[in-house]
Amino acid sequence: MFISWFYSFFFNIIIFFLAKLNFLNLGLNKTYIIINLLPYELLLFLSFNLIIIGIWAAFINKNNIFKIILSLELIYLGISIFFITTGLLTLDIKCFLITLLIFSAGAAETVIVLSLLISLYNFNRSINISSLNNLT
Repeated sequence: MFISWFYSFFFNIIIFFLAKLNFLNLGLNKTYIIINLLPYELLLFLSFNLIIIGIWAAFINKNNIFKIILSLELIYLGISIFFITTGLLTLDIKCFLITLLIFSAGAAETVIVLSLLISLYNFNRSINISSLNNLT
């Protein structure tokens, strides 16, 4: 019950503020065309759902490092879709630059963690988090 209330409360706050941005940008023709062509409510709903699913999957799969990495990538994807949608609504280049930074940080994090997972598997023949204690 609390989770559904929490979910709908924050989603409605985001939609309210983006509706305010839409109202402020009606004077610009380019912004008005972009806002009417894209279903930004659906994109925000998708991004919010990806973030929630990523957090949920990270908490459920506490023992498998690989699944935790995949759930972190879902969170990165949700945040990136949110910033891209916000950038399209406000026509601000900063949102797209933040998205590029998120993608580059996610790629670097994935490369480092996957190389550590390969060395962990070669050492212990397992990638569970409990096998990290055997590395000392």
